[in-house]
Amino acid sequence: MVMDESELQYGELHYERRIVAYFDVLGWRSEIEQAVRTLIAAAGDDPTREGVRDTPGRVAKAYREWFAGYRIDPKAFLSRVFEEAEGYEETVLLRDVRLVSTCEHHMAAITGNQFFVSAVPTLK
Repeated sequence: MVMDESELQYGELHYERRIVAYFDVLGWRSEIEQAVRTLIAAAGDDPTREGVRDTPGRVAKAYREWFAGYRIDPKAFLSRVFEEAEGYEETVLLRDVRLVSTCEHHMAAITGNQFFVSAVPTLK
């Protein structure tokens, strides 16, 4: 499922609720939790042990948040226009953007803050 522009309500609880509902309806939460239990056991620990008993649920919740972008249409997201750009003709530079992503080959987090974005504002 890819959300269209009408469903992108930035910073509102509506967006989070849609992601949670989508995630839970498809049964991914239970599948992720079971996979995490399997990984814990494969590492030699007891997945029912008190210290890790709730870990599968925490991991599923984190995955729901980390991979929420897969359910957003990037074309709709990037087509957003800011009316405040009217009258500006110089390059706008945004420095030290925090980058958060995931390596698809290792499912490992990638983070950094040395990302720069520059653009010449237009209303197109």
